[in-house]
Amino acid sequence: MRNYSNALLSATVVLCALLVATSGVAAVGPPVARDTSPTSLSTCTTIDSPGTYTLSGDVRASASCFEVTANDVTIDGDGHTMTANGSVTGPAVRVSGASNVDVTNVSFAGWRTAVVYDGVSGGTMSDVRVSGAVVAAITLQGGTEDVTVSNATISAGTRGVVVRDASSVAVRESSFVALTSTAVSVSNADGTVVAKNDIQNASGGGVDVTDADSVRISENEIGDAAAAGIDLARTQNATVSANTITRTSGVGIRVTDSTGPRVTENTVTESAAIGVAYRHVSVRDPEPVSYVTYEHSVRPAVGNAVFATSESVIVIDMAALSKTASTPQPLIANNTVTSNDNHGVLVSNSTRVAVRGNDASFDNDGIHVRQSAEITLTDNRLYNNTDDGLVFSFTDESLVARNNATRNGDNGFYLIGQNDSVVDNVGLRNGDDGVDVQNSMLDSLTGNTFSENGDDGVFLRHVENTTVRNNTMRQNTDDGIDLQASDGNVVRDNVVCFNWDRDVRVRTGSTNNDVANNDC
Repeated sequence: MRNYSNALLSATVVLCALLVATSGVAAVGPPVARDTSPTSLSTCTTIDSPGTYTLSGDVRASASCFEVTANDVTIDGDGHTMTANGSVTGPAVRVSGASNVDVTNVSFAGWRTAVVYDGVSGGTMSDVRVSGAVVAAITLQGGTEDVTVSNATISAGTRGVVVRDASSVAVRESSFVALTSTAVSVSNADGTVVAKNDIQNASGGGVDVTDADSVRISENEIGDAAAAGIDLARTQNATVSANTITRTSGVGIRVTDSTGPRVTENTVTESAAIGVAYRHVSVRDPEPVSYVTYEHSVRPAVGNAVFATSESVIVIDMAALSKTASTPQPLIANNTVTSNDNHGVLVSNSTRVAVRGNDASFDNDGIHVRQSAEITLTDNRLYNNTDDGLVFSFTDESLVARNNATRNGDNGFYLIGQNDSVVDNVGLRNGDDGVDVQNSMLDSLTGNTFSENGDDGVFLRHVENTTVRNNTMRQNTDDGIDLQASDGNVVRDNVVCFNWDRDVRVRTGSTNNDVANNDC
């Protein structure tokens, strides 16, 4: 057997020698580590290379100072201050079309806008302090996404944080004090989160959201806002939860022209207007599915749903379908609304809203629903309100169940509507009637207790074809049941006794009523 080992070794040595000779490259040693030490900044500049940049001292500028165009950049202010000289047109820091850019530990004074992110993907602003911003402290715009603002302190300026034409942005754990406009303004920015911020003395309101989907506003402290504490318009699937709102000059929480909002577990007190208000709120029903039919020879686009038949292929655009899906039932639940100058909760011109488990006290009306339909009010507690505990005004096909209205200044329940069901409620020790139903028809009152009220237990006036059955009316100051100008009603099998005037009164002008078996 021939020995090839020496020949192979010699050939390898010659080949390596030839490569070195022809390339002029020395033999490769260990990799050299890139210098990652921070770059010192003392004057304004353009940052077009990745890395960490640290301010070496305070900076004063009369125009935009730092322009960032590179990815993977950190600007560390090291506790220093950037101050605008006179009237400055641009921002202190502008980041354009970059990704993963962080700005941290820096103060800004007197700028029109301190920081602008325009078309940025990924990044943070943390421990940023802004005072006296003329336009806005921070602006996120132009398709910016996945950026978080946290631990910012923004004071004595116009607007705080502006988020527009962006997505998946978070503003959290920041402080906003003494602003002349809105603290956090969100428009056309789906998936925005505004959480755990402290907002005080904002003349334009606390948080304002328009034209956005799936926004979450939670655990914020908002006080002394000159407009609404939280204001949503033209939103879908918004969540407003666990916020504390006090002493607003406008509505505490207002939602208008929206579908599927959920307002839960908030505390709203001492508002000069309404605690929580829904106007033109509803469920968005799914739209008809649109599809295109192709012959088998045509290949549909990726991402579409495909259903084949013996003769053709039916293709559904799933992206378009997701935009036409239904929204959840609008919800107002488990909120505490107290000592507001107007109603605790208002629902107007809305459909299919659920209002449940709320505490409303020391308001005007505890809950007021008007010109709406298919509303569900359940398990609410309505105490010591100046006027009525619960009002249904021109509201049809709705359910009022298991609510407790006690010690309200006027009626426990006040109803005007058609095809409404009032079931298993308690109206106790209210200043006027336990329940006052007027100008209504085809309603049902069953299983309720209306006792110890200042006037009647049940007062029907101008009511037709309504059933009052299996209720309890005791010790009311006037009548247990009073029918006035009401026709064709069924009033049977109620427990009625110990009322101060009459247990059952059917006034002249009330005809064709079936009244029987009402006693103790």
